[in-house]
Amino acid sequence: QSRPLTSIFSFVHALKERVPEYAAAIDSAVGYHRIQPIVDEWGSTETNAGGKAIPEVLPVYSQLMVNGGPVNGCSVDSYSRIKTGRYNKLGIHRYFRFWAESEGEYTVSATLTSAPPGKRAWPVLRLRTAGQHIVGKSAVCAPEDHGNCMVTAVFNDVPAGDNVLVLWDEGNAQTSDPNRGKMCLDVEITSG
Repeated sequence: QSRPLTSIFSFVHALKERVPEYAAAIDSAVGYHRIQPIVDEWGSTETNAGGKAIPEVLPVYSQLMVNGGPVNGCSVDSYSRIKTGRYNKLGIHRYFRFWAESEGEYTVSATLTSAPPGKRAWPVLRLRTAGQHIVGKSAVCAPEDHGNCMVTAVFNDVPAGDNVLVLWDEGNAQTSDPNRGKMCLDVEITSG
């Protein structure tokens, strides 16, 4: 079962494995849409950061190392439009990939490193593993609490192998609180 989220990368990678004789034609078709040749389901070769070329959207999956220190990631609302319902635009969600050596308990923490002045931060963490969505944690931090804004989630029974952590700012994901801006956090994962 595929571990990354379903995307153009996982679809095209599987398609090229199924019909390798058409790999060049498939690369040409996705290249027409300014997508780099896809070599894996993680989109590791992608360089297209969208029409506005927002650097925070790449890499598609940032690599986290268990017990390896923090990696910075940002939730941006650069591609959002005010509409009904929730936003689901490029940059709202930030994806991290990590390898679990063994099944067990893992703790993820995300510490706010930057946010627009005067804006409330609302970081959310979720784990996606083997096609399952595992509920995580969120925190709401007033502007005066930016220096101490952190969310920590403990995930039990994380399977061995590749897993995906999703981070976003809930304000960037809601139309009731539009155009929140860039919220960046240091994300760290530890075992046990």
